[in-house]
Amino acid sequence: MHCILNYFSSMYDKWLVIVSCILDVVFKK
Repeated sequence: MHCILNYFSSMYDKWLVIVSCILDVVFKK
């Protein structure tokens, strides 16, 4: 899951990364 990598590498708001991760899981194709 790239969302996890984003969580550790991103300097953005952690909540934004978490939401992105959730969306990635929910809408995975």
